[in-house]
Amino acid sequence: MQAETEALFSRKSIRRALKNWRKVRALGQHPLARLQITARRRREAGYADAPGGRGVALQDLLRTGIDSLRPDSGDPNPLAKSWRAYLSLNEQYVHGRSPAYAAAQLGVARRTYYDEQAAALDRLGNWLRRQEQRAAASLLRESGAMSSARRIPFMAPPPPPHPLVGRATLLKDLKQQLLNSNASPRLALCGLPGVGKSSLANALANDPAVRDRFKDGVLWAGLGWQPDVLALLGVWGQALGLSADELAKQKSVAGRAQMIHNFIGLRRMLLVIDDAWQAEAALAFILGGPNCAHLITTRQPEVALPVAGNGVVNIDELNLPAGIALLTRLAPQAMQAEPPAAEALVQMVGGLPLGLTLLGKYLLHESHSGQPRRLRAALNRLQQVEARLRLSQPQPPLTAQPSLTAETPLSLQTAIGISDAVLDPSARRVWYALSLFPPKPNTFSEAAALATAQPSGESPLSPAALDRLVDAGLLEASGPGRYTLHQTIADYARAKLQNSSARRAACLQMAAFYTRFVDASAGDNAAIDPEINNALAALEAVHRQGQNAALTQLTIALYPYLESRGLYAVAKTYARRAWQAAGEMHDAAARITANRQWGNALLFLGDPKKAEAALQEGLALAREFEDAKQIAMHLLSL
Repeated sequence: MQAETEALFSRKSIRRALKNWRKVRALGQHPLARLQITARRRREAGYADAPGGRGVALQDLLRTGIDSLRPDSGDPNPLAKSWRAYLSLNEQYVHGRSPAYAAAQLGVARRTYYDEQAAALDRLGNWLRRQEQRAAASLLRESGAMSSARRIPFMAPPPPPHPLVGRATLLKDLKQQLLNSNASPRLALCGLPGVGKSSLANALANDPAVRDRFKDGVLWAGLGWQPDVLALLGVWGQALGLSADELAKQKSVAGRAQMIHNFIGLRRMLLVIDDAWQAEAALAFILGGPNCAHLITTRQPEVALPVAGNGVVNIDELNLPAGIALLTRLAPQAMQAEPPAAEALVQMVGGLPLGLTLLGKYLLHESHSGQPRRLRAALNRLQQVEARLRLSQPQPPLTAQPSLTAETPLSLQTAIGISDAVLDPSARRVWYALSLFPPKPNTFSEAAALATAQPSGESPLSPAALDRLVDAGLLEASGPGRYTLHQTIADYARAKLQNSSARRAACLQMAAFYTRFVDASAGDNAAIDPEINNALAALEAVHRQGQNAALTQLTIALYPYLESRGLYAVAKTYARRAWQAAGEMHDAAARITANRQWGNALLFLGDPKKAEAALQEGLALAREFEDAKQIAMHLLSL
């Protein structure tokens, strides 16, 4: 018997279990899955008593054991000897990296790596043995009362292997709100798809101080946009230990919710309602007495406010340094080899954690061979919006997005596509049209947004069209009467608008609005300043669409502002384009004006010979059409 026990905790046994890390059913059939500590973990988490449930419970246990090898709670330091035990197991088995890669990251020879890993396996075996001995002693003390004891459910997914990057201050603040509130706190984490709301909720649920405060357990419900509220309440009831027969008798949401509410009573529990899309569905899970706390995640302010009121916390994307730090952690070789290109990717996804995670894992895959050619090709591919949107990864069963099927790979396209699918057609059309504006941090006015998105031949849009997008979490208010679109949200919408009649109409309407706006604001540069990036975006849009009339009208209107602000290079580019467009339209008046503006811009840029040639050409054309005003203006410039 002693020999069998020793074999169970041996280096060979534990290595065999770790090799099945991603095969939870096979892991559930390993002898370690029959340990008392594994069974306790399975019961506390509410996992099924089946190979899959036992495998996930053993995976949780092994992850905790590996984490016990960390020398401290700081960020891993691959070059420090004290971190070798933890990293040798975590990198190869948890993250699935090759021994060669892991050894290179640790800066040691392969032989040294294997020696360090063998010692780490021994330490992990000793840790498991001690935990099992404590569990056996505890079981004896309880004298068989375990089977009748009240269950303490823990339904939160396993914690991430590393601390969340750039979220330390936010997590500390959220934790204080959960722990220091005298009343039942209710927090709603609200933000863009992919900003990391569920990851923050998971980190809080797994925090030791939070678990100590809510000692009676954690309930977790992933709703999604089409939740089966009655069934999810049933899962909570079973996790709490309620009779399946009694739960089945409650056929209504209200009846089942009341039953669970009464059972929780004064227990101290954390109730997490993840990925809520309707306030009514989320409110069905606001259960328990004054000792419970509720944590809701949603991408929609119109859901967060009715459920949490003043407890709404808006989750922002990562800033540039934090985004670079996350990408460096995920793909260190890529960041070291091509730092400017890799840093630019952080800005291309607007610091969105999901986007950075997908980029990092892709770059890690493409850089593991050590071939610079392959890494450069990957970085070049990621310059394309479509490539970034379609990068995907499989969804782990315990952390799958509730609004997607488990088989659907997670990508920016699928994550944002859920919001797209639930929008009504008119709101969707407005969102796509607004993607013509430059993204955050740029802002645009309400008037410009409504004019650009105005459907042809229909009554004027009301601001309520923008309110619907704000409530859906796709459009952000950035001050009175002004709005902004996140980079990735704009990229998705712009891809949908590409090469369509709706795009052409929106470009024309945007250019027409800014032509009127600049004409009305002539001489008032302070009024034009906040909108100049948008006006230039409109110019670029009509140029790409070949809309010559709109291009010439807006360029001629905008030129005096560009000249007064010293933007001569920009003025020269668009004046030249307007001159060519006017020629294609045989619009002599526009061609003469654009010619003069082009010549003046050349003059300001210090190219008098080209400027004189352009102005002489415009003067000749003005004389041909007997345009006295333009003749005088050309002579003045000459």
